[in-house]
Amino acid sequence: MARTTIEIPIQDKNVDDMIAAIETVMGKYKFAAKVLNGENVWVKGDGVIAVMQCFGVGFTDNSLLMQGWLRDAIAGEKTLEGSIPLIKGKMRKILNEAAQAAQC
Repeated sequence: MARTTIEIPIQDKNVDDMIAAIETVMGKYKFAAKVLNGENVWVKGDGVIAVMQCFGVGFTDNSLLMQGWLRDAIAGEKTLEGSIPLIKGKMRKILNEAAQAAQC
């Protein structure tokens, strides 16, 4: 999986509050909650006509992993680094904003 990931230490934070803060940011930018290949994600686009913009959350024992990636029908998943600066730059901004909100 080619994804850009930000690791956020959980420490004494409430995980439900962290997820709620991320959901608020995703809603602000009109990303829809969806199950994609068995994974709960927030998406825009369909991956065929428009590149699918995706955000997701994963966990380790001590951290929340905030992830962002692009997905299309031909190339599959792509990180938020490199070409397509307009879309990827905006997504990196949203990823950082969601990660910041989860840390509060």
